Amino acid sequence: MQSSGMHLQGSASLTIPAVPIPEALAAAHGQGVLTLDSPSFRSLLAAAGVEAPATRDARVLGPLTAQGSWRLADAVLIVEPLRLKLDDTSLEGRLQASLAEPQGAEFELHGDSLDLTRYLEPEDAQGKPLVLDAEALQTLPVRGELSFERAQLAQLRMKGVRLTLELEDGRLRTRRP
Repeated sequence: MQSSGMHLQGSASLTIPAVPIPEALAAAHGQGVLTLDSPSFRSLLAAAGVEAPATRDARVLGPLTAQGSWRLADAVLIVEPLRLKLDDTSLEGRLQASLAEPQGAEFELHGDSLDLTRYLEPEDAQGKPLVLDAEALQTLPVRGELSFERAQLAQLRMKGVRLTLELEDGRLRTRRP
């Protein structure tokens, strides 16, 4: 698929039985490889109907690449290994999502470095803040760990940053390890 400079390719083997959708989903199985290459994550957000937030560095939310091997069994989709690169930050890890009730997702991503200052709202911001659909978020529990070898926020430089995130009942929580 190629549109607006984005390139998506992959290969797959997927078996779906000829039964009603919930039963088919539970019995579907497959595996494959996925590669995404987009010159602009902002453009992908816009194509999905999401307005990207204003940022201090107008160049962020730029190039996005993703590679991964996926497998589907028992209504659980697992992408492992998963490699992402957004702007100057590289991440590796895994993603697991349940496609049956109850739905939910878990992730573990480890990154090299992240300069958070670049992603902050400009001091003289005129744009709208990023708004996410609260109803959609409330229905999808997400848990995961995000870690970085190095991170920076203004003049604060950090090493070995680890965040444990939980999104449940529409609330974002962080936990200490």
